[in-house]
Amino acid sequence: MGICKFNDVAIKHNNMVLYKSTDAIKVVKECFRMNKSVYGIDAFILKEQYIQPFMEHSINADEMLNGEEQQEIFIKHLKKYLNSEFVFEIVYEGY
Repeated sequence: MGICKFNDVAIKHNNMVLYKSTDAIKVVKECFRMNKSVYGIDAFILKEQYIQPFMEHSINADEMLNGEEQQEIFIKHLKKYLNSEFVFEIVYEGY
């Protein structure tokens, strides 16, 4: 089943699949469990008429880290936004 099991909590906007931080953490964990590389996490705020990207709240993978270290950094990053209006696009292998 893999990442598809998160479709019911995904926020679909045009061709983007976005998650609240709690769900994004689960997606990141599932990616690493399935040995899928996560390339980055992009942050957005959704408004009625538009979507606003926030690159200063986004994070990219560090090629120097192993999978476990990278997963820890991604999850720590997402936990900072648990009670925020941000939503996240998880860019992973096969996305």
